[in-house]
Amino acid sequence: MKKGLLIFLAAIVLFLAAYGAFALTKNIMSFVQFKKQFSSIAYVQNIKNGTVPLPDFYFISPDGKKIYLSDVLKNHKFVILSFGSIYCENCHNEYKTFEKDHLLDKVPEGVAFYFLVPESRDFISQFEKDINIHLPLYVLQDGIMKKLGISKIPAYMVVGKDRKVKIYIEGFKESSLMDMFDYVRKNGD
Repeated sequence: MKKGLLIFLAAIVLFLAAYGAFALTKNIMSFVQFKKQFSSIAYVQNIKNGTVPLPDFYFISPDGKKIYLSDVLKNHKFVILSFGSIYCENCHNEYKTFEKDHLLDKVPEGVAFYFLVPESRDFISQFEKDINIHLPLYVLQDGIMKKLGISKIPAYMVVGKDRKVKIYIEGFKESSLMDMFDYVRKNGD
């Protein structure tokens, strides 16, 4: 009987030890996942507030050329990036305002301006025909909007030579655009 009781107690001790190890491992895994998620959120915030440089990414021109942000910044003091989508009604209004008011003609000297969308060239071509716009829409590298934390569009980034965001704005207002233009004029030297 004593031997049976000892075996039973040993089994309970082993079970509790195994369960404890499992629970500890599960808690460690949850903590690691939380830390990873928190780090990702902090990274996005640091990009938007200009404390860390943007990752180098590319976009594809209407004629099919791959353009890297770092290459554009070699030749320009600032780059203004307009993030949008062909499925975004507010972006449609932005594009129409840009055309109607000839806003691309008002981009300051030494500044590059790009309309970036995540859709494929085929969808973009049909979209341009459907709403009759003639702006250069560039196809954005897959997944970069998510990596940059851009969830509300249209969104704008003014990026300096150091690849750090100087201004980040969600939504489109012509007055905000003019404020961006004033910023790059004042800080372009």
